[in-house]
Amino acid sequence: MLNGGVTYSIGPNIIMYFGVGYSFEEARVRGYWGEVYRTTKNNDQVNLNSGIIITGQRFGVNAGYDTASRQISIGIATRF
Repeated sequence: MLNGGVTYSIGPNIIMYFGVGYSFEEARVRGYWGEVYRTTKNNDQVNLNSGIIITGQRFGVNAGYDTASRQISIGIATRF
């Protein structure tokens, strides 16, 4: 996926983000013995994503959603 978007701060430690991009998903199927088959159907499509980032002194949490893969993403961040 390749996305670009905007962020908006709704508080001192809370940031929302929204974006649009494009998803390049090649359709592959793995067989029982490990062989890989490519199908003729690819799932390339426009992706919309949004989420929220909550930051603290040393750690942060990210939760988002991507429409192309229909998946929720959750992440943890730390400062160095």
